[in-house]
Amino acid sequence: MRIFLAGIVVTAAAAAIAAQSPPAMLNQETLLRVATRHGSTVLAYWVTDGATVVRVVGRDGRATTESIPVTRARLQRLVQLTWPVPSAAGSAGPKVPSEAEPTGLPPPEPVPGALQFVTMRGGEALASTGQEGGAYRALYDLLIAPIRGALPGRDSLLTIVADGPLTELSFAPLSNENGRVLLEDFRLHYLPVSSVEPPEPTRAVAGRDRFLLVSNPSSAARAAAASPPPIPGSEREVRAVVRALGLTDATTLTGKAATETAVRAAIGAARVVHLATHARWLNDQPSSAALFLASETGPRGLDGQLTAAEIARLQLTTDLVALSVSYVGGSIPGEDRQAIPLAFLAAGARAVLTTLWDVGEETWQPLMPRFYVEWQKGGDKSGALRTAQLSVLRDLRAGRLKVNTPTGDAVLPPHPFLWANAMLIGEP
Repeated sequence: MRIFLAGIVVTAAAAAIAAQSPPAMLNQETLLRVATRHGSTVLAYWVTDGATVVRVVGRDGRATTESIPVTRARLQRLVQLTWPVPSAAGSAGPKVPSEAEPTGLPPPEPVPGALQFVTMRGGEALASTGQEGGAYRALYDLLIAPIRGALPGRDSLLTIVADGPLTELSFAPLSNENGRVLLEDFRLHYLPVSSVEPPEPTRAVAGRDRFLLVSNPSSAARAAAASPPPIPGSEREVRAVVRALGLTDATTLTGKAATETAVRAAIGAARVVHLATHARWLNDQPSSAALFLASETGPRGLDGQLTAAEIARLQLTTDLVALSVSYVGGSIPGEDRQAIPLAFLAAGARAVLTTLWDVGEETWQPLMPRFYVEWQKGGDKSGALRTAQLSVLRDLRAGRLKVNTPTGDAVLPPHPFLWANAMLIGEP
């Protein structure tokens, strides 16, 4: 049964669940302010043990609330199925649900001749579980299909406010019955529950257009942390961005020059901060999550680990922080992955482009320059990211992206873990 009240559509089941002290993020007035501010339609999800509630609020004030009969545990299993997993023997990682826990839908047919695992920038070989397609399809049916009629027209902006296990999910590759992914219909950005309605961020200084680009810090570890391997691909990425944008006055810190001291000194004057480095996430200590920078010598040298707690104390007027990171200790997502993006937002950044898992060289290097070029044309960040990701997806589907192997060139598969890991959090 549906209840219609003052332009609000609410299912009776959703009303009953929403009565169980829903968080402030589901407040219609709050979500309407967010929708109006961003010119978007807000999809706010609240996950309980027994069901999931989604509230859709458009900038016209119309709201729809649906109760989805899926448990937290079931959602967690489906989200885990979307994660790429380490393929090397003995690699650590979460228990991925087995074939005995099916999505209810068959996986897509494998691409003939395509690799089934890919070595990512951080050196880890990640593989398809063979179930991603079915999981993304099942998640579309659960999370999008019930409210599809309340969504705006194609190319509109969706603001996704995720809760619980959904913070570990990229919505971009959720696919309908025809195989069309959500990103093909909408621009997307995400707002953390903790900052659904943040204070108006400080505007960037008028006329300032400075870039700070950091790549491949050397000797990045101190104390108890093991030294991460070099990531020369990050240097190539930064050079490609500089070349694509024709930057002449960017601050570029690479190798031994990419120290914590140098980054701290330059970051406050930058409109765009691009950090292509290693990151460490600690599941039980989010504030200790850190970006690895070059180690420093001397009694006053910093430790080369810029933690989330330290980031939050920075004072930024930055339009965008791009975290082009490789993960130390594995590529598996988790709610703690929000620690560093949230810290940059707390420090004053308007938006953070981050990744759920490690990046692949062959797809990430074309994606980032395309993103910046589209954004600098005058478009918004969400539209620029969508254009760049769909461009990579088209190249993957057409078999145009390949990787060199000992047996010759191999086609990269169009799996979401190669194109859908980038997420825009904050101002779109």
